[in-house]
Amino acid sequence: MVRIMHRFAYIFGESYLFVTWDKFLGDLNASGEKTGDVKFEIEDPYRVFLEKKERYDQVNYLFKTEIVHIEELKKMYPDVNFGRMKTENVKVFDADTFEERKLKDEYIVYKMYHKFNRFLPQGFYAIFTDDILLESGNLPFAHGKLPVVRLTDLDMPGKLAGTSFFEIVKNLQNMHNNLSSMIAKNIYMCSSPKWM
Repeated sequence: MVRIMHRFAYIFGESYLFVTWDKFLGDLNASGEKTGDVKFEIEDPYRVFLEKKERYDQVNYLFKTEIVHIEELKKMYPDVNFGRMKTENVKVFDADTFEERKLKDEYIVYKMYHKFNRFLPQGFYAIFTDDILLESGNLPFAHGKLPVVRLTDLDMPGKLAGTSFFEIVKNLQNMHNNLSSMIAKNIYMCSSPKWM
């Protein structure tokens, strides 16, 4: 798990490990129900949206998005009427094809976490789609902080998002590529005496 986080941080500049409680994990108790357990989940950095601040320690809330099939949502929230949901022409980026694709029988679900502060002493937590609130309440963590561990490759002063080392060396690589192309072009042009 640590190796995956480091890989994401090298590529994207930052990575996120969500540490939450899942009541459907864990051992069975005497009545045959799950006892619950801690859930660790690495999220793609482009699916996590932080409050716009200058530094991460100033961030009060974040949003996390995921794509969930409608049948799974119906099982998770049997009392919700999903007939009202509208997803015509909703597109998402597909990392396999590097193209946008339209959602079919899938919906974007947003999770919002707000840590404890003087305006929200118990914090806030919500799960919702574009048009339906599925769940909301106080932040379900006694520590009162965002339930995420953030790892960055490089932190730049005044910039919230982490920066990848590859972004810095990209300009050097581009310059090297340009020089190599110029050298190759000169060699090809001068290699034939007829052209001279």
